Amino acid sequence: MFMTAYTGNLLAVKLAANAGVTLTWGSWLLAAVVSCLISFIIIPLLIYWLVRPTIRHTPDAPKIAHDELKKWGQ
Repeated sequence: MFMTAYTGNLLAVKLAANAGVTLTWGSWLLAAVVSCLISFIIIPLLIYWLVRPTIRHTPDAPKIAHDELKKWGQ
C-alpha cells in the first residue's frame, strides 16, 4: 500500500516520472487506499469461506486451557 523501498514501487515511480507524472507519498496513498480497504474487508471473509473453522463456539475454553496446563505441570 505504501511507497516503500520495494524495488517494484521504485520502478513504478521511475516509470511514472518518465511519463511526466510526479508521484508523492500522499498521491501513492490516495491511489492505493480504496483497493487496500476493499482487500482488508474481502480477504478475511474469503479465507473464512474457503477454510471454515471446525470449532466456532468454545464456552469451556478456560476450563480446557486450565486442564491442559495441569497436564504440563503448571
